[in-house]
Order: sequence, then C-alpha cells, then structure tokens
Amino acid sequence: MLKVEAVNDGGFARRGIDITVPPGQPPIGANSDAGKANLNVNKLDGQSSNDFLPNDTYVVDATKLGPGGGDTVFASVDCDQGDKLLGGGGTTLSPNEDTTTASVPFINGQGWDYQIRDNGNPSSVEAFALCADFSPEH
Repeated sequence: MLKVEAVNDGGFARRGIDITVPPGQPPIGANSDAGKANLNVNKLDGQSSNDFLPNDTYVVDATKLGPGGGDTVFASVDCDQGDKLLGGGGTTLSPNEDTTTASVPFINGQGWDYQIRDNGNPSSVEAFALCADFSPEH
C-alpha cells in the first residue's frame, strides 16, 4: 500500500510518503528483467560504489625525538596521494611531563600534525593518521 499524505504542522509538511508493508516483506520491489538507462544499483551519477568507498584503510605514523626543556616538537604524517584522511592523533611517551598543544588535520585533508611542548627530559612524540585507500592502492 502506498499512501501519499501532506501533513501540515504550522505550515510545514513533516512527511509526504508512507510505505506500509506486512512484517518481513521488502518495502519496494523491482522487476529484474526491466532496465532503464542510467538507473543501475551499481552506479550513481556514472560512478561505481568503489568511487565512494575505500578499498581498504591503513595507518601511517611518525615519531620524532624532542630535546626537552620546554621546546615545541611536532610530528607530521601524510596519507598517500589521492587517499583520504579519516582521522588521526598522537601521543607523547612522557604524558606526565609533556603538554599537547595541537592535534589537527592538514588543511588539504591529506595528513595529521601532532604537537607537544616537551617540558621535561628529551621525549618522543608520535603522530598517526588513519587513511582510506583509493586507487592506486597503498
């Protein structure tokens, strides 16, 4: 049963189409023998689903040793060219001494910067990035 109803709530329609089906039944079906130009579940605007979803994900990381004494130290990592940054972060090996001052993605969305103030003895800082792998593969 297909029901089209304009529900008016203070001048704003909340919903326009309801599809009611028996439990366990799909809400819509299609004749698999029929076809229409440019209407294919494997394509969207001429692109396949692989153009939207990564083939895989991977992590890149980098470690840098700071001199201590309050100096600012940062580690920076990049995803491969054409891949997309999903997230990132970092850590210091001396969290009780050092202070995180920045943990940010690059403006172009390809990598991550992690920065600390190396307050005590010389300490390492590590940055990492989680990347979505698009062709060509990582």
